[in-house]
Amino acid sequence: MVVEVRLNQGNIQKMSPKDGFNESLQSEFETHSRQGNSDSALQNEKHVFEIARLFFLKIRTLWRSRFLLFAFVLAGAVLGAIASWSYAPSASGTIVIRPVSSTQITKFASLNVIKSLGNLAVADEVETTTVEKFVTQKGLLNSFVFEFRTQPFLKNALAKHFAGNGDQTGISNERLLSLLSNHTLEMPTKRVSEHVVKFRTNRLKESKLAIKEALSKTNEKVKTELLASINNLIVAVEFGIENQKTTTQQRIQQERELYRLTTQNRLAFLQEQAKIARDLGVVENRQDPVVTAEASGNGSKSNQVTILNGDTQLFYLRGYKAIEKEIATLQQRDQSEINLYIKTLPNLILRLEALQNDNRVQRIRKAIELSNLNSENFQAVIYDVDTTSVSKGLPGSFFFLLAILLGLFAGVVFILLRPSYLAAKL
Repeated sequence: MVVEVRLNQGNIQKMSPKDGFNESLQSEFETHSRQGNSDSALQNEKHVFEIARLFFLKIRTLWRSRFLLFAFVLAGAVLGAIASWSYAPSASGTIVIRPVSSTQITKFASLNVIKSLGNLAVADEVETTTVEKFVTQKGLLNSFVFEFRTQPFLKNALAKHFAGNGDQTGISNERLLSLLSNHTLEMPTKRVSEHVVKFRTNRLKESKLAIKEALSKTNEKVKTELLASINNLIVAVEFGIENQKTTTQQRIQQERELYRLTTQNRLAFLQEQAKIARDLGVVENRQDPVVTAEASGNGSKSNQVTILNGDTQLFYLRGYKAIEKEIATLQQRDQSEINLYIKTLPNLILRLEALQNDNRVQRIRKAIELSNLNSENFQAVIYDVDTTSVSKGLPGSFFFLLAILLGLFAGVVFILLRPSYLAAKL
């Protein structure tokens, strides 16, 4: 039996044999643990060294095959360049077409004079209605949309800007139809409450130029149509005035001619009755007063008719003195005062003077001058092509760089796996 004595801080302690055995076991365990940790660390170091060695071997293999690797990268670059050249990034955008503001529509306020012109001539009501529809926010917008959809402005602009040389004939019909399908004017829907021009293109600059040109020409077309409608109205007004003047002048001539013929007829009748009265010796009036009153010729149509039919009333009984006096009076009438003896003539003369002084055409032309129609800044609608937000797709350089990376990756895989493949084949 062994007895251990441990010195601890100057004190002598006596230990039992059991305690000495436990400490011996612990000391041996610690020794083995230190040896195990040392072996594990050594294994880790060997593993790291092996990984590094393999890595440098791969690098050396790649370096030795650098020309082959470069060939793969070059092939990828060539394919990427071809793909980048053949592919152009697509872009899409939306151009909103809005009606002009209330402030802008006031520039056409002078044209409201057209609404108060009244009935002017044949078909002038149609022209007036057309003009009234034009000079409203909704009317201008509807006219703009109609012209854009029916006129070939967009088609011609796309052909011009996408042909390359500016020659519209240099683009095929298939290509042009494809462009038109990607540049459209869409009507309002439940989701979109406004008219919009949507486009999808791989040549953004040309698309914007084409759309801008088409919209500008449509705006000019609306202006031209509005001016044409007003000019047609002016022609209708002028025609109406001239037509009414001609008709009034003809009626005046007809009334005067009717008076002349009636007077001649009256004189012939009176001369005949005067001769009868002289032959019968009837000097003074022997007629009934009522008959005499009916025979008083004042030049009116009703009295003229009565006189013309008066040959059945023994008119000669008035006596040749009275009849010859009436004949002399009729023959001595001043021709300048004939208008006073024609009942309907004063109104016709007044109407003719009013037509000669009619200034409705001048009022319409003045309204055009005061409006915005003759201005270069005329706007039927509001749109902005230059500041339209555009969503662009992936650029062509992306495909070029991607092809280079894929070529590099393919080259690395081929070089590193080639020895294993050859070994397995043998």
